Amino acid sequence: MGRKKEKKEDAPAGAPLWMVTYSDMVTLLLTFFVMLIAMANFEQVGRVQAVFQSIRLALGVGGAHEQMVGQSEEPQQQIKEVQSKDELQPVMSQLRDSLNRQISDDMVKMTRTRTEIRISLSDQILFKTGSDELDPRSFPTLLAIAKILGEHDKVSVQVEGHTDDIGDVKDNWDLSSDRAVEVVYYLQKHGELDGRSMEAKGYGQFRPEAPEGMKEIVNWNRRVELVIQSESPVAHEAVYEMERQIGGI
Repeated sequence: MGRKKEKKEDAPAGAPLWMVTYSDMVTLLLTFFVMLIAMANFEQVGRVQAVFQSIRLALGVGGAHEQMVGQSEEPQQQIKEVQSKDELQPVMSQLRDSLNRQISDDMVKMTRTRTEIRISLSDQILFKTGSDELDPRSFPTLLAIAKILGEHDKVSVQVEGHTDDIGDVKDNWDLSSDRAVEVVYYLQKHGELDGRSMEAKGYGQFRPEAPEGMKEIVNWNRRVELVIQSESPVAHEAVYEMERQIGGI
């Protein structure tokens, strides 16, 4: 008598249970890396590079197989290449060295953000009260700035004029605009800058430097600000590098 064949049970529909757990884990890892990138400070390119490396390792394209996916064997060289594209850093260093005395005398203020350098010039060294004609005392300061900017052809300059709230609103607006134009012209002339990379704006009394009630710094409401920007900010280059590393470009 033949042996009775055992009936095989049908496999359950859908993916195996272990696959579901694995998929959840990969999703969580991907979310984690996306958050790291979102919170990254792109001025510190080393951190961005660390995120790249973590993503490559997590996706199994790092280590010994790096060459197989077209990755460089020298990540530090990539970091240096991105850092070298920060045109603003040498400009910032030169300006700070050249304007050190004026900064100490509280005639000039300098700040640096991710994408720009902002130089605030007190009207005490630029113009006489109510005048849009440059005071000769301002020439050494503006000449120093013009010479440095003239050495860097990959930056743009925006000059912003500001006044206090004393007097007629229209007159203040006109005065701030005329002062901005005077500074732009001086910088363009003495720094041999491309006029297409320069811009003059007048804000009148509507962007005061001093908060209401702080009379000790109200003089800074009457100022001219130079906004120096790079054609390729570090943040943009870091994003490009990130997309290239992951394979988007």
